[in-house]
Amino acid sequence: MSADAPKTSPETTQPTTLEPLRTAHTPEQVLERVGQRARRGKLPGFEHAPSGADWLFSVTDVGTPFEGRVLVHAARDGDSTELRFESKLKPTLPAVFAILLLVTIWPGVWMTDSLLVTYFSWYRIETWWWYLPLTIPFVPFAWRKAIAMSRASILREALERRDLIEESLAEA
Repeated sequence: MSADAPKTSPETTQPTTLEPLRTAHTPEQVLERVGQRARRGKLPGFEHAPSGADWLFSVTDVGTPFEGRVLVHAARDGDSTELRFESKLKPTLPAVFAILLLVTIWPGVWMTDSLLVTYFSWYRIETWWWYLPLTIPFVPFAWRKAIAMSRASILREALERRDLIEESLAEA
């Protein structure tokens, strides 16, 4: 495997990192060409880096169920520029999801107890005795699964955006 080839995870053949991109354009030219494509609506989520940032631009709104962003770093190397891609998960929605998972457990006890008492007049067991041990241990698994799905989705979409950026730089 070459140094520039994307790394893959052992259990899948899906890349876990994005391959760097080399171009003869300067970072300013890269920003202009990619910006043109974004203005035409062909690169959604394009944002210029704020002044002082260590990255050139970013592409947001990638991934589901939680969104992420792809930061594009540019480093001039002789006559060429190397673009490195860094994908990140936006932290707000995963935190909100974790809180909602935890907060909705107890109302589930009330609803389940109400349902059982309504339809089974003989039901007299405290519902929380069995409901909580069946629910709480699986909350971290649900949260981790959503995070893993998001990271995989972010990477898949980042690969597509990388290809769009490469096409932008290849256009005359």
